[in-house]
Amino acid sequence: FRLTHFLKTVLFQILSTSWAIHIELIQDIIRIVRIYFCIEFDEKSGYFYRFVTHLKYFARRILTGEQFKDGTNVELAQIVFAKYHEAYRCASKIGEYVKKKMHYIVTDEEKMYLTIHINSAVSKGSKRKERSDE
Repeated sequence: FRLTHFLKTVLFQILSTSWAIHIELIQDIIRIVRIYFCIEFDEKSGYFYRFVTHLKYFARRILTGEQFKDGTNVELAQIVFAKYHEAYRCASKIGEYVKKKMHYIVTDEEKMYLTIHINSAVSKGSKRKERSDE
């Protein structure tokens, strides 16, 4: 009984820590995007929901060390980066943050999908922050 209780406690602590890191990573990435674009997300927007869903899988890959590769060609990624230049710059900042904090290299394929989701969430699922003149 004591061993079972001990193992359950240890497992709970490991899972709690993993989920805490997972949630913190997602919140930090959302904060980076909000600050970069000076926006507030409409958290009820489908675009924001899809962005967060992408971030959940992104965070899971980071925490497991799994590199995202789907065979996307370099030309397609370059087209996306050029078309959504600001979203790509933001995705690159996120890549730098993840590399520094989690020691994980974000591939160009992952940056491409992150760029697409950032662009959609920012352009269709957010509004500019009102600046206060205080």
